[in-house]
Amino acid sequence: MKKTIIALLALAGVAGATENVYSYTWTGGDTITTEGWRTESNWQSKSSGGFGHTFVDGGDNSNYWNTSGNGPATENSSMWDSILIDGASGSVEQTIEGWGLKLTLKNGSNLTFSRLKKLQNNSTINIDSTSSLTFAAYNGGNDGRDITLNNAGNYTVNHNNYSMTSQYTDGYTMNLYGTGKVTFNGLTGTNAARVESIAAQLISSASGIQERTLITLSGQNMSISDATSITYTFTDADGIAMAKVDSLDALTNATVSSYFVSNDSTGVKVSYLIVPEPTTATLSLLALAGLAARRRRR
Repeated sequence: MKKTIIALLALAGVAGATENVYSYTWTGGDTITTEGWRTESNWQSKSSGGFGHTFVDGGDNSNYWNTSGNGPATENSSMWDSILIDGASGSVEQTIEGWGLKLTLKNGSNLTFSRLKKLQNNSTINIDSTSSLTFAAYNGGNDGRDITLNNAGNYTVNHNNYSMTSQYTDGYTMNLYGTGKVTFNGLTGTNAARVESIAAQLISSASGIQERTLITLSGQNMSISDATSITYTFTDADGIAMAKVDSLDALTNATVSSYFVSNDSTGVKVSYLIVPEPTTATLSLLALAGLAARRRRR
């Protein structure tokens, strides 16, 4: 029961603790199209606190956000605001350029954008365990500042001859909870993502050593820049920090819950061993001893 409560609290944190922080909330139904995304009446905007930007005519019979590019629907938009997609899915032909963007997807929201130019000024993406976000092509300019990815679902970026460089960014700070998955795919040319840190909860579903893929690398010439510099923080289902070991052999003989990370051309994987807490192990042994004694008396 304790583990279940902790997991639910963690996933609740992905979607954001306060619902009134969103500048723009999608209200256009379960299906998102490019035209729908750009239609004013499909959005509820927050009018207080300096938010609530107005639409102007984009010149092709569609409604767009104001010309300063502060909202979700301007082509090549510099998104400054917080956006909530709750229970809606679709594909949008739109280039995304986020400046301090706070994008949240939850309750089965599966969204694809045609192109990501860049995310900068500490943009944040929140994806719950039932949702996914895909950028069909990433080939923009410099990467600006750090990106925080709170992902319990699926996050996919297709790099199109593009590498994130340390000149502009430290890259992603990832919290992958107990279920989050990340895929970086190379379309053409040479491609590299940059990751500063990964935190995750490692849940035991069986006895012995288990493995979880955190990041999958696929496609053409896809890699992670300075992968050996990534910092890791892992906890078990009870939120207790796990120990790092230097090899799989050491993991086999671990006496406390431990992990071993491997980086290669296919991605980032973590092998881990969950060792029961002393109290749990003791209770298990006592239960077995009691059962054996009862059988002897029979």
